Parts: sequence; structure tokens; C-alpha cells
Amino acid sequence: MRHSNRQNRRAFTLVELLMVIVIIGILASLLLPVIAKAPGRARQVKCVSNLRQDGIGFIMWAQDHDGKFPMRVPVAQGGSREFVATPQAYRHVLVLSNLLQTPKVLACPSDTRQPAETWPALRNRNLSYLIGLDARPDKPMSLLAADRNITKVRATGGVQIIINSQAAWTEEIHNRRGNVLLSDGSAQEFNDAQLRDALTGNLKVGN
Repeated sequence: MRHSNRQNRRAFTLVELLMVIVIIGILASLLLPVIAKAPGRARQVKCVSNLRQDGIGFIMWAQDHDGKFPMRVPVAQGGSREFVATPQAYRHVLVLSNLLQTPKVLACPSDTRQPAETWPALRNRNLSYLIGLDARPDKPMSLLAADRNITKVRATGGVQIIINSQAAWTEEIHNRRGNVLLSDGSAQEFNDAQLRDALTGNLKVGN
């Protein structure tokens, strides 16, 4: 009886074992690219979340200032209009310090720029997002903010960006893609074509 049980047991042959190894290899090759992309995708989602929080801050600020964003309100009234002609883009979000929980939402996790630990420490070097200087609440599709990795025009010295029909994302942050915040508070990932569709004329964006 015991002898019969041994004969009924069937071990893997070498060919079957090799087949299993091959199948595991194929599955691994299919899954590894997905796994490798997961951290980058998580950072991209976090970046969109940050922009949405920034949008809420801008909209709440505008509600308290006659429906205008800081870029159109004088400094004497709590805005940042006088800084529109300067490269100090951080001034336009510094005025939101009472509405945003932390300045860390001004930095994209995929960016090399490090977030500011405190609001007084905030500078351009802590800001991952361009500010749409011409954005208006009554123009909900106007660009309010976007990832800073948009192609620069040399004539501006990199201080400002002239948005035109050639606007495109660079590889610096999201590998030729980027996130955009519109004046209605919506934020999403855009490719080059969508970026150009979101912009009108020669919209200037502080850097």
C-alpha cells in the first residue's frame, strides 16, 4: 500500500520547472514597469492636490477682496500688485499665509526645490509653481498657477515666461507633462497641447 502511494506522487519534471520560471519571468517583466512608475504617479497626484489647496486659498482671498486675486490688489490693501513687475513671484502667494495651512503646499514633491518651513522664510527657491499674473475669478478658465517647467523665452532672462503657440513642458519635473490650476479652482495634469489650449494670447507668468 505504501509502495502504491509513492508511485502516485508525481514530481515536477525539469521542463515543467523551466516553464514555471519562464512564466514568472514574463509576469515580472510586465509588472516591474508599473511598479517603477508608481512612486512618480503618487508624486504627480500629490502635486495636483497641492495646486487644488492653493486654488482654494486664492479663491477665498478673492472673496474677501472684491472678487480680485492678490496680483490685482495693491499692497496697501493686502495684495501684491506692486510685485507684478518684479521677479518676486512668491509675494503673490505669501499673502495667502492665513488661508493655507503650510507653505509646503507651494512645492511639488517631484521638484528639486525644497519647501519653506515657515512663511517668513518663503522665497522663489521654495516655489514650484508659476503664478498667472492675468488670472481673474470672472474668467474661470484663465491660468492661475502651473508647474514651473514651461519652456522659457530667452529675451525675458528667465524672469518671466511669454506663453505662445510654442509653449511646452520641459523634462525637469514631470517628464514633459505638468499640472495646471485654473481660476475656477480646478487642477489637473496637462500635456503640451492642453497647456497651449489653456493659455490665451501672450499671457505673462511670473517665475
